[in-house]
Amino acid sequence: MASTQQSAPCSSQSPPEQPLQVKVVGLFKSSSFQIAKSAAENLKSNYPSTFEDPIIIPVQEFAWDQYLQEKKRELKNEIWEYSAYVMCFINDQLLGNALDLQKWAHKVWNIVDFKSPALYEALTMDYSAKFLRDTKASYTHF
Repeated sequence: MASTQQSAPCSSQSPPEQPLQVKVVGLFKSSSFQIAKSAAENLKSNYPSTFEDPIIIPVQEFAWDQYLQEKKRELKNEIWEYSAYVMCFINDQLLGNALDLQKWAHKVWNIVDFKSPALYEALTMDYSAKFLRDTKASYTHF
């Protein structure tokens, strides 16, 4: 699920003066969405005066496909080969996928994520069930 895209728009080495806004948009049933969500929440909890509350936007598959196509048109050549199921932004600038956000949080803010992949899978299953239950939509499986 890692992106082949290399981006460095948010690679500053020193923490900025203005509050930062982390935005995570991704496929709700993807463990990479949970990784990015956790990283954004950790940044806010560890640096509450530096980060605004993160914007977390879970989407279903069709909405994710639409969002990705729209972003590809908007950002043009930057993300044509984007293959991850989550996009992370810092102050509306694309940072990359969940792993890019984790790396940035570690490099700039010294935040290390010790959660195991199995824990993220469990969090994903729990979040997915709650997300679908809360949407109150009818689903048919073929």
